Amino acid sequence: MAQGRCAGCGKTSASCKQMDSHIMQCPRYLELYKSNPAAALDPRAEFDRFKREEDSPEARAVAKDERLAKRFAELDTRRVAQTERWATPPDPLAD
Repeated sequence: MAQGRCAGCGKTSASCKQMDSHIMQCPRYLELYKSNPAAALDPRAEFDRFKREEDSPEARAVAKDERLAKRFAELDTRRVAQTERWATPPDPLAD
């Protein structure tokens, strides 16, 4: 049985028959079809494209690096805010 994937929302299923009925009701797929019909692939072709382009080891490594960079930037921002919040205020008597 061939696998399928929705080009709009990214839902994946082991049954292309289910995905064929899913894309008829998926609002994100319909928006994609209206805005860019060439990108609105049928479920079998979308699954093949996904495996080839987005699920390759190189693509997963790039996505992981981007995800970690974003997460570390958020942690650094929070760490700076926390340091500022808990910093000891200057002593008004020390002059």
